[in-house]
Amino acid sequence: MPTHVRPYAADHAVTLGPDDTRPTAMKIVRDLGFNTDKSSSNRVYIVTGATSVIGRETARALAATGATIVLCARDVSAAEAISATFNGNSQTKAVHLDLSNLASVRSAADEILARYSRVDGVVCNAGVMMEPEATTMDGHELHFQVNYLGHWLLLHLLRRALLNAASITNDARVVLVSSAGHRYSPVLFDTHFAVSPYNAQIAYGQSKTALVHLAAEMEARFGGDAGCLHAYAVHPGGVTNGMMDRLDPQVVAAMIAAYGSRMKSPAQGAATSVWALLAPDAERLGGRYLEDCGTSEPVAAGFDDLTPGYALWAEDGAAAKTLWADTVELLGVADV
Repeated sequence: MPTHVRPYAADHAVTLGPDDTRPTAMKIVRDLGFNTDKSSSNRVYIVTGATSVIGRETARALAATGATIVLCARDVSAAEAISATFNGNSQTKAVHLDLSNLASVRSAADEILARYSRVDGVVCNAGVMMEPEATTMDGHELHFQVNYLGHWLLLHLLRRALLNAASITNDARVVLVSSAGHRYSPVLFDTHFAVSPYNAQIAYGQSKTALVHLAAEMEARFGGDAGCLHAYAVHPGGVTNGMMDRLDPQVVAAMIAAYGSRMKSPAQGAATSVWALLAPDAERLGGRYLEDCGTSEPVAAGFDDLTPGYALWAEDGAAAKTLWADTVELLGVADV
């Protein structure tokens, strides 16, 4: 496995804030030639959280490839309105998906599978951040279910369609939008994922670490040297978005003041997801944590929220296997 693949490192060397020279998702598509290459016309890509600021830019860029884009969101009308703004000849389909309700996840998967026999890529972008303490109707902590558990189930249900696409193209991919916030907490196995006493930062961090583990375990099971279904965890970077609404406005203002030059626009925040999904160079990076359109490394001491790098616990392969087994039991599904 290569140590570093960072084709856009020079663009990230000096940062000047949103809309600086760092690549956007659409630039990634153009740089890779997917905006003129007709080979994607038969492909199907799914984006969850497609009405969020990063989700819509992810879907917009993927639509430029000419592939069919399935926009999953709680608000189907909003997803349809967003897809109407896309340029190009891609077909789009809006599907209702509420990750806080596992019945909705199953219904969304059924709707997708009834329409498409192959799924070439899924960008698991939907999520919640810093929410007050809440338990879903399925009995799980909100962050853990929306960010991780619901996506795990969706991918489980779409597995055969993903593997079908992989058998055709030798390359299907899953992109799990994690966050530098995974550094707030490892997965809490000792409390069976419960956050007690409740701390929103810990709950969020656990869910994002879980996504990193999911990428590693999916790669171990379906990718690697013998497989063609690859999975990646990505950090989009610091992007002011709707998920920050739960934060104190003074905290948000302080973050922007402190980190402003390192913040990204939504289109820049979507770039790493699109790079992971499309770039030929990324095929051999399955299971890894990516940021700034390339590989990452362990975070340096004295880091702040926007310092690049991942926590060492993110590399814990045993934890990834344990989490997979626990998730299978929690959801009551067959292991694969």
